[in-house]
Amino acid sequence: MEHIFDTFTLEDLRRKPRIKDEVLQYAWESYSVLQHQRSAAAEEITGALASAAIGPFPFSRWMRIVDYQFTNHPLSASGSVKSMTGGRFNIGDIDPPKFGPFPALYLASDRDTALAETLGQPGDPEGLSRNELALRSERSFSCVAVNGALETVIDLSKMDRLRAFVDIIGQFKFPAPVRDKAKGLGIQDPIVSSEEDLGTALSSTNWRVMPMQMDVPAACQIFGQLVARAGIEGIVFPAVRSASGASSLAVFPQNLQGDSFVELADTSPTATKHVRLDAETWRDFVY
Repeated sequence: MEHIFDTFTLEDLRRKPRIKDEVLQYAWESYSVLQHQRSAAAEEITGALASAAIGPFPFSRWMRIVDYQFTNHPLSASGSVKSMTGGRFNIGDIDPPKFGPFPALYLASDRDTALAETLGQPGDPEGLSRNELALRSERSFSCVAVNGALETVIDLSKMDRLRAFVDIIGQFKFPAPVRDKAKGLGIQDPIVSSEEDLGTALSSTNWRVMPMQMDVPAACQIFGQLVARAGIEGIVFPAVRSASGASSLAVFPQNLQGDSFVELADTSPTATKHVRLDAETWRDFVY
């Protein structure tokens, strides 16, 4: 069985360094232009997201996957800020002075979805495993059940609630030089101007390309940043790699308040120091 990952010509190899520099420059310029407009509209964006939030959101026996070496710290979110890529809805260690990292704890409503989301792969009908597709070894992992309740979440299965948010960011514009550069590079205008556009951007399976190759956060990570800055405790989203309609949840520990919590559902090993994440304990799970 053969899987072709890339094809190219000699001319492609000669052009690649120049094209790479131009794409990287465009990625930074487009991010900077939109970030300036997001900052100018920060108050309106926060209000729109706060209005879109729902709650409370209780959950029972959702699943959390961690590498075996972290078995005694199953609720830790520190890995989400220490990795360069971060997670779908949080920014990691791309370039801390430019893009402030912030944590998220990721859960899924069932075990298979949690594993698929952790590895970033659903498995392949031709026989390749999730680990093979993710280029990761078949190392051990732990799966733990958790219970919890959040006071406020953004639920991405209810995209109509984000209409006011889309109306704001849909007014953003690129200056002519940036538009011309995108056209020359064959890059599609990334302005989100509809709920459908937003749903597509937030559910992208290739979001890691932006932090890994372009050195800027992905659109879904920027959305997570805006939600976290609005003080909302989490984002519930349809699992991108689930065929069963399962859901995933990104919890922003620093935003937990009141009676909100995430805790282990079963008796933990004696070496597990922290079993409940809440407003009083969240720092123990990040630093």
